[in-house]
Amino acid sequence: MAYKSSKIDKNNSFRFIFEDLNMQSIKKDKTVTLPFKHPIAQQLYKVLRAKAGDKVILINKIYTNDETKPIEAIFKIIEIRNNSINLGLLNIRENDNEPDKNVSLFLCLPNKPQKLELIVQKAVELGVYQINLIRSQYSQYKHQLKESRLQKIIEEAVEQSERSKIPIINIESENLIDYLKKKQDHSKTYVAIARRDIPSVKTLIPFPEANLLIGPEGGFSPAEMDMISKNKLNQYSLGKRILRTETAAILSLGIATL
Repeated sequence: MAYKSSKIDKNNSFRFIFEDLNMQSIKKDKTVTLPFKHPIAQQLYKVLRAKAGDKVILINKIYTNDETKPIEAIFKIIEIRNNSINLGLLNIRENDNEPDKNVSLFLCLPNKPQKLELIVQKAVELGVYQINLIRSQYSQYKHQLKESRLQKIIEEAVEQSERSKIPIINIESENLIDYLKKKQDHSKTYVAIARRDIPSVKTLIPFPEANLLIGPEGGFSPAEMDMISKNKLNQYSLGKRILRTETAAILSLGIATL
């Protein structure tokens, strides 16, 4: 999990989530030593071909529901030895790259793992607060959900997009109808509906908090549409064209998180 940014001066810059980051210790010692067996050292040395002088940015492993102020530490690689990489502290700063809006994605499972992974990756880059995966009556996802794989994709997208917090991912045990029956307050839930004379997706922009519900290939079943109407979910249009699930999700999040 690493991000190689554009060049800073004549050196490269690499960003990592570092679970064991202790800012008090770093402020005191001004250094961090990574043994070669550490995953970050493996990435730097074997994959990214880092060298002395390159910048390494370490960020705390904080989730979006955590009120902790996100801090990141900027280092320079001092030297690469036979068994370790030594980092020297350059600066400690706050990271304020999280969006001002809390937009969560409620995604009815698409038909392929690759499609799901793409949506998760782009949702994180766009600033999603939380991702909730739900099975609907038209969901055709035949594969076992690999939560560890999705978590890795989320963390890599956080690093790549220079976010400071990791979005939460939930896999709902109930199907969409049962979930809508259970949940009482739908005032902040907005559902994408194709080819209806309803407000445009652009109406999402003024809201500081929203839950976006995106259907699977084939859309929502009649029973699900009945439940959506019965619970008075806010419906919005993505235009006159029929969009793929991944397109609908990415477009909706892109507009809602502006």
